[in-house]
Amino acid sequence: MSHNTKGFHQFAIAPSLIPVCGLDDEERERVFMRVMEGFLNMIGLWEHKW
Repeated sequence: MSHNTKGFHQFAIAPSLIPVCGLDDEERERVFMRVMEGFLNMIGLWEHKW
């Protein structure tokens, strides 16, 4: 559980760092979707471990 929480914390921080990169809204949304896709893939891998 602690590993899952740690992973989620890292992904939760990522979107907040995106505006710092000076991207416009469209680029920011694209990056955010990519981050979320990676997060969902991580959850899928995590579930398969069980």
